[in-house]
Amino acid sequence: MDIHNRQELKHYARERLSAAAYPPGKLALIHGSVIVGLAVILSLISLALDQGIDSAGGLSGMRIQNVLMTVQTLLSYCQMLLLPFWQIGILFSFLQIARRNSAGPDSLLHGFRRWGPVLRLTLLEMALYFAIAMACAYISSFLSMLFPTSMYT
Repeated sequence: MDIHNRQELKHYARERLSAAAYPPGKLALIHGSVIVGLAVILSLISLALDQGIDSAGGLSGMRIQNVLMTVQTLLSYCQMLLLPFWQIGILFSFLQIARRNSAGPDSLLHGFRRWGPVLRLTLLEMALYFAIAMACAYISSFLSMLFPTSMYT
């Protein structure tokens, strides 16, 4: 198979997708509906927490506000941490289809079954993004000092 020949590549992909035991469209639909469903649920929880934060006003409600804001932050971190496991599951499912192996809805949970490598990959990715962000911040702060207008800010 020549990767530069689009017609041959499309024919190859169409052949693999049609030979799948479980329809790949249903896998993508399950994956997308779970992501959208969880996003809606988390948004509703966040909205409820926002309303709880707003209603607990004054100095007496500061403890409740802090607890609710902490729960809200933890929910966003959990979502950010659990999403890669689910995304690895869909990637694994489609790789199984490409290899002509069986892939069903249970293969979407493969990322959760192999949580160790996925967690290391996610943490490495976050560390790389952090390092790149720090390097960009350092370079941009250095460049801003070179301009004469930086003295007036």
